[in-house]
Amino acid sequence: MTLDEKYQQIIDDQRVNLLKLQEGFNKKCDEIKESAITKLKDIPEGNKEARENVLKEQKEELNKSLSELKQNVDQSTRETMKKLEGIVHEKELKVLEDLENQMQSL
Repeated sequence: MTLDEKYQQIIDDQRVNLLKLQEGFNKKCDEIKESAITKLKDIPEGNKEARENVLKEQKEELNKSLSELKQNVDQSTRETMKKLEGIVHEKELKVLEDLENQMQSL
């Protein structure tokens, strides 16, 4: 596999990873929503305080899930950038090596 192919593979892997993270986040949000709906069904409409508490709890859980998603995306992006920087460094070394070989052949 060439360095360019490796570079593209890393990008493709990151894209797949981000889609998986998004899918997991969406699933978690759906679970939180369903849980809130279930809880709200058991609370009389007149009990506004209890209903508000369920919604506050839902918001906190959603914010926590969003925070986890951001952390996972940041970590994944940092790891991907390190890999890509390594490929770029390898390419630069190869170019320098080629230039040195050309200079020696002159």
